[in-house]
Formats: sequence, structure tokens, C-alpha cells
Amino acid sequence: MNILQQTARISVWHGGSGESPPPLCGCKTVDEKYKAKPHDHVAARVKMDDGEEQWIMAVVVKYDSHHHKYTVDDFDEDGKESGYLSSASHYQVNRRRVIPLPQYKADPQKHIEALFKKGQTVLALYPQTTCFYKAIIHEQPTDV
Repeated sequence: MNILQQTARISVWHGGSGESPPPLCGCKTVDEKYKAKPHDHVAARVKMDDGEEQWIMAVVVKYDSHHHKYTVDDFDEDGKESGYLSSASHYQVNRRRVIPLPQYKADPQKHIEALFKKGQTVLALYPQTTCFYKAIIHEQPTDV
């Protein structure tokens, strides 16, 4: 399963009458003290072999609360399917360089407050990669 198929499987949060979307639903953020758990998907700013820093889609392996650092793996489907994870796919990242990714999609017909706003800067994935780039929202979705 490729990255787009994996992220498309995120459930839509519908909620009950008058219920607000939870953190990590659409654009809803978490408290700054939040710690992502093992297996959570995150955007992590890592230093590549050439010294350049890049935002990548990663999976949390563990969190070291003493040093305030995450160990993350690059979310590389090819590597996971073959059972191979190179040492380059393991990164130690300061918690300020990790952004938890949404766990639910927001229903645009019920919870417009959980949608990213027009003109807002976001991270978007380059097609068929685990690398993010900065993008600007041009239009909000109208359906799921």
C-alpha cells in the first residue's frame, strides 16, 4: 500500500450533535505538552546525509522524556514491505521538530472549524515520497 492509500484511510470524524472535533482532527492541534506515542505518524524535521534539513513523514519509535527527543523512522513503504530499514531511516529528533499528523479527517459539512483556512500555510507531501513541502490552502473541501 502506498503513502496516498495509507493516508486516505484516515477515518472521518463525524461527532455527535454539538460536539467539537477532538485534537488531531483536521487542523485541530494538540497541547504543546502532548507526546506522540509509538506508531503515531508525524512530520519530523530531520538532517539528511548531505547536511540539508527536510520535513519527512515519519513513524514514532519512542520518546525519551529525559532528553526531550523522539526516535522516528522514515515512513518508507518500500523499506517496510521488504523488512529492511536502513540506519539512515532512524532519526533522533528534538520534540520541537516533530508535528503530530491528523488522526481524523474533518467533515466539511459539519465541522468547518476543523478545516485549514484559505491562505493558511501547511505542509503537503510531494507525490509518491515521504518528503513535505510548504504549501498554501487555496480552497477548502466541500465534501469528504
